[in-house]
Amino acid sequence: MKELIIIDAFITNNVNELKLSNFIQRIKELGFPILLVSNTIIKDSILKEVDYYIYDSNNRLFEDTFKFYEKFILFEICENIKFNTFHYHKQPHALSVMVNLFNALNFAKNLGYTHFHRIEYDAKLGDLTLKKIKETSQKVSEKNKKGYFTVNTPHNKSQRFQYFFSEIKYFFQIIPLIKNQNDYLDLLVKLYDDSKTFQPIEKVIYDLIYSNRDLLIEEVDEAVEFKDSIWNTESSHSHLTKKDKSCRTNLYKGPECNILLSKNNKDEIVERIISFYKEEEKINEIIHKLTHLGQWIWNTIDKDIDTIIVTEEGVIIDTINVKEEINNFEILS
Repeated sequence: MKELIIIDAFITNNVNELKLSNFIQRIKELGFPILLVSNTIIKDSILKEVDYYIYDSNNRLFEDTFKFYEKFILFEICENIKFNTFHYHKQPHALSVMVNLFNALNFAKNLGYTHFHRIEYDAKLGDLTLKKIKETSQKVSEKNKKGYFTVNTPHNKSQRFQYFFSEIKYFFQIIPLIKNQNDYLDLLVKLYDDSKTFQPIEKVIYDLIYSNRDLLIEEVDEAVEFKDSIWNTESSHSHLTKKDKSCRTNLYKGPECNILLSKNNKDEIVERIISFYKEEEKINEIIHKLTHLGQWIWNTIDKDIDTIIVTEEGVIIDTINVKEEINNFEILS
């Protein structure tokens, strides 16, 4: 068995660049060769720490041609408040993720590797997790299996993409090759007889593997070794609407008050004028000025405000109908 680790990283700023650098130093403790694949150019100091690097300038994204999408929640914690933001699960970046994976596997196979670990870079790995990854290939071999995957509960049928392990040759047998959006549409028709409803890649892979007896499959709640790690510390901006790419301003509902929050998604100065209305009468106005990447500003607002208008450089960015908003916040103990 000749195994390596595949890391797919889309690096757009100093924050996730530092996370990638720190992650590589941590994962190197396992002693496996590292293959880094990216649709962005990675700086030399990081490349010197890996064994192989594949750069593909074509960042393939799913086109917004589907008629139906499920919703999902991304949460972020600011101080002691958990903000739950609902998004349509359009997952445009998943196409590049799959193309990059198959390209990486072909590259690794041509170099003589037989097995791979695929792991996401935006994780803070604990010692138990590292030990589990180190021992995965032996555990799979002892049970006469071809790979190891974690999944969510049967009520949430999705495969956990953060980490999995497989024999390269067998992975090509169970997961159809995806080179473009048409390949994905063909797969949706094969699995669900429907190409109009978008299915996230985690659900697609779950449905391809969950009954496969040649794989060692574990529900994530039972994978206790992974619980000493922090996963998904970076949120992809690809699911954001155009108005939210540089900065987003959202309303979050609570039991006694609501919160209006802005977060800067780029390292540039953004100033937004936010006007509050009650029964079409303007009752207040505040300014959110954000100066750097990742900066938050939030204000509590009265429950009886029914409309919020967000303006940037004299242009209306968004009009929020409070009654229709479903984002919410929770106070953490």
